[in-house]
Amino acid sequence: MIKYNLNKADTAIQEKERQRLSMEEIINQNEHCYDWIIDNSGNGIAIIIDKQISYANSTAVNILGAKNLDDLKGRKIYDFIGGNSLKSLRFTNQKNNYEHNEIIIKNLNNELINAELNVNKINYRNKSAQLLIIKDISYRNEIKTLKNELSVSEDQLNKTNEYNKMLTEFFSNISHELKTPINVILSAVQLLICQSEEPADNFNEKLSLLLNVVKQNGYRLIRLVNNLLDISKYDSGYMKLEIHNYNIVNIVEEITLSVAEYIESKGVTLLFDTDTEERIMAVDADKIERIMLNLLSNAVKFTNDGDEITVTIKDNEDYVSVCVKDTGIGIPEDKLKMIFDRFAQIDKTLIRNKEGSGIGLSLVKTLINMHGGNISVNSVVGVGSEFVMELPVRLVEEAEQVNNNCSESKIEKILIEFSDIYG
Repeated sequence: MIKYNLNKADTAIQEKERQRLSMEEIINQNEHCYDWIIDNSGNGIAIIIDKQISYANSTAVNILGAKNLDDLKGRKIYDFIGGNSLKSLRFTNQKNNYEHNEIIIKNLNNELINAELNVNKINYRNKSAQLLIIKDISYRNEIKTLKNELSVSEDQLNKTNEYNKMLTEFFSNISHELKTPINVILSAVQLLICQSEEPADNFNEKLSLLLNVVKQNGYRLIRLVNNLLDISKYDSGYMKLEIHNYNIVNIVEEITLSVAEYIESKGVTLLFDTDTEERIMAVDADKIERIMLNLLSNAVKFTNDGDEITVTIKDNEDYVSVCVKDTGIGIPEDKLKMIFDRFAQIDKTLIRNKEGSGIGLSLVKTLINMHGGNISVNSVVGVGSEFVMELPVRLVEEAEQVNNNCSESKIEKILIEFSDIYG
């Protein structure tokens, strides 16, 4: 009986030993499995004991810039995390974990890495420890940078497309602008040839009318070519100002009075007003005259019989403002932003109520900016428009005072600038 019981007990012990060995094998296999999973995790995993790295998987090793785990063991986690990022971590806090702390890690290669960190309190080999799960989120900044670059590229592409569209419209408009006066000139010449056989009196009267048509359209071509040349000069950096000290009031008043008869012949009233009789300042007189002629011709184009144009000068000490206001048809609000853009036109159809290449006001703004000034526009459809030019008051040193009157005759300038106006 004793022997039987001993054999039975021995069998039971052997079975338990077999079960223990089997269990150990299962545990060992699971540990290898867990180790493999942890080591190949897409996130960095590290165990911190007493603020020192005790374990790190291969991903954490790579993020922290080490060659292997031995390079990291014993190093303080604070060696990799500092500044504001360190303040966001509280390893001694009583809370069990901290989720999604975005930090900056400076690794052993002195590289700055944006990371997301989860901290969890655990027991590791009977010691209190912290489990760190480190996720490299540098790709987010790369994606953000790529998105910004894509956005910039799209903006540049849109601007390029818009510029190409403007160029296409410009060449279409400029072709029309060149073709119209040339056709008129050729038609007038053909009529002259056909009517040259008529009696002298009738021929001379028609000759005078047709020659005026030829002359006006010749001026239109000159105006267009001058504007194109000036734009080319400005873009290439060759346009310069001839600055001298002039009485700006005289310049503006004289050019206004010089076109008064022409404007009033269109049934439009022209008024001039100033709050000062003299303001000596450094300007390019020729360019100021051209600016005024362009603004006045623009006002005449968009006014009708019975309307009124007012030119006003105000001395504001530091700057002088010159306002050209009309009671014409006005400009739509959605067109005001583009009024000074190169090649821009309010009416872009080829059959327009008023002629123009869309260069004039752009050139006006350019010339005013070259003087250090600026121009703005206020307009209401059906009420009228107001262009306000502001020029800074400054003087230049000169050997002798320059005559306030521009020596060159204004007659041809007026004919050129007003050549787009018929009737």
